[in-house]
Amino acid sequence: MPWLFWVMVLVVGAGMPRVTGAQSANSAGTVTAVSGPVTVTRLAAVRQPLKFGDALYWGDVVEARKDGFARLLLAGRTTVTVKELSRLAVQKEARADGVHYTLELVRGKLQVSVARMLMRQGEHVEVRTRNAVASVRGTDFIVETAEHP
Repeated sequence: MPWLFWVMVLVVGAGMPRVTGAQSANSAGTVTAVSGPVTVTRLAAVRQPLKFGDALYWGDVVEARKDGFARLLLAGRTTVTVKELSRLAVQKEARADGVHYTLELVRGKLQVSVARMLMRQGEHVEVRTRNAVASVRGTDFIVETAEHP
């Protein structure tokens, strides 16, 4: 039922607040669902609660605590579900071969769905952990890691 997923993204996305100006250049996406204690930390800012409809920016760090999770729509192409006890940094890097969206999973578990048909030439989504890097252009996958002392 992939069509149902995209219908839900379009319906949810239609009600999202829009960002303009300088914010849109650094805009990473929007929060499409939040449950439980989830926070976002922006560069040089204090940690604050993440809410449905919040805008995300490149460089943000999303952290889901016990019984928390968040679903994010990044760049209009990738859905990321941050599971409980997870910490994720979202980054974007323009390279000569195209744009690379990087999801740095510090700890925890992610479910990622990349819409290949929406990816532009040269775009890639990378998920990085301490021990591995996965780069994709269109697929659904789960990444899990544990924090080491």
